[in-house]
Amino acid sequence: MSDYDAHTVQIDLEHIHVLVWAGLWLEDAQKTPLAWPVVSGNGRVEGLSRLTADTADTVGQMLVDTNTRAVNDDTGQDNLYIYSYREPHHREWNQVEILKAVQFYEYQNTINDDWHLCEAYYFCQVLKSRMMHQLPGFLGAPWHITADILPAQGQPL
Repeated sequence: MSDYDAHTVQIDLEHIHVLVWAGLWLEDAQKTPLAWPVVSGNGRVEGLSRLTADTADTVGQMLVDTNTRAVNDDTGQDNLYIYSYREPHHREWNQVEILKAVQFYEYQNTINDDWHLCEAYYFCQVLKSRMMHQLPGFLGAPWHITADILPAQGQPL
């Protein structure tokens, strides 16, 4: 079984715990909680959601519900799950592993017709964007590249 099976899979709760934990870690690292828009079905921003220790259960439930809806739509099932946040078994995940975990979550949920309007989509966008800022070398990299800017002394692509 590969990460990219033909059918949408119910994402393990540990995966959800890691996504929520990563968002909480970013709040600590960057001194501001993750926040993302809540968008209505017609694309209008209706508010802002935030991930904090107090909202971890709610945010995790939103992620589980979005995935469950995708699985149910893809497989004809009618499942429902209750989520309660707890710290993941391992808390040594690096930035690249978190970004890959977000990518897998997104892949499993794009079957939802409203994926680009649902709250989980915006959570993932914010988590990825904020996590990129934690990548080694990101903050020191040039913002705007011109012919006069030299690349960092690293491995070429």
